[in-house]
Amino acid sequence: METLSTIEPHYIRCVKPNTVLKPGIFENINVLNQLRCGGVLEAIRISCAGYPTKRTFDEFLDRFGMLTPDVLDGSDEKSACIAICDRMGLKGYRY
Repeated sequence: METLSTIEPHYIRCVKPNTVLKPGIFENINVLNQLRCGGVLEAIRISCAGYPTKRTFDEFLDRFGMLTPDVLDGSDEKSACIAICDRMGLKGYRY
């Protein structure tokens, strides 16, 4: 249990392309059922619906700081994030 508590789990979903486990055969219905049962299609649906994601200020700056590089000089992370959102004309965001 100590080992499990110290690691960060990552999940890998393996999709079997066919029931006979031979290369070059792809069974659409079989793959679709595996994606449904594994929750992959639901995760994609939720993502496409535009539900909000939360990022730290540092993660936000790493990803979007290139849009306005001048705001990164001399300001704290939160102020820089607000400046980026304001300059891009974003409304209704929360921090």
